[in-house]
Amino acid sequence: MQNKLAVVVGLIALLFLYLLFWPVPIDPVSWDAPVDAGLVDPFASNDRLRRAEVFDLGSHAGPEDVAGGPDGLIYAAMADGVIIRLRPDGNRVEVFAETGGRPLGIEFDADGNLFVANAYLGVQKITPDGSVQVLVDTYDGQRIEYADDLAVAANGKIYFSDASSKFSASKSGGSYEASLLDILEHGGHGRIFEFDPATGNTIVIADGLNFANGVAISDDQQYLLFNETGHYRVWRYWLEGPRRGQREVVIENLPGFPDNVNNGLNGRFWIGLV
Repeated sequence: MQNKLAVVVGLIALLFLYLLFWPVPIDPVSWDAPVDAGLVDPFASNDRLRRAEVFDLGSHAGPEDVAGGPDGLIYAAMADGVIIRLRPDGNRVEVFAETGGRPLGIEFDADGNLFVANAYLGVQKITPDGSVQVLVDTYDGQRIEYADDLAVAANGKIYFSDASSKFSASKSGGSYEASLLDILEHGGHGRIFEFDPATGNTIVIADGLNFANGVAISDDQQYLLFNETGHYRVWRYWLEGPRRGQREVVIENLPGFPDNVNNGLNGRFWIGLV
């Protein structure tokens, strides 16, 4: 009996040592999470989305972002790497372009070019004829590991998020897997970039973020909104005016993880919560 007990204790000790020294990809950082206030006040539950119409996209799955094209069609970034387009009534779904990666955020410019934040490949430009070109995939000699969302300013500059400079979407098994690793570690690896196609210059305008996500520019081009998913909050970065270059939190302690942010009518923004 004593021999069996010794064997069991020995196995438990070996298991403990194995788990203690077993290499894991994350190095967790402690932080004090805000108290969840629940779905109250402006975040109270409602049933408005029950009236939404669901479109059948056929064999395509995982639409991450949508954009209205200059041709009146709806464009969507899909999990199988393609950009599809369809009529506003949901009919005539067809492939517009193959990105060769995992397209996430998409947005058109005034000339009808579609810009794509590709989690695997960086920022891409797709011309109206469907030709695909990578615009930026590195910064300071290092690959951009997880391009997530973008917004195109009226002056042509592109603002985009790098969700995590540590956990690569392509090397971690996908964008979902990389997002879990980054949020679990909470190491502040997210960044927001400004890319100027006219000069080819890329600069960091915000860093130290816990999973940088959705990006959108105000209608008057005065500021940029971006989501920090891991901290349940939304930031504003001033592009113009006396506070240019400064940032501030505009929404704190959301009742979910803020994902995309898109422009709506009359200066509104729409934020998707996970």
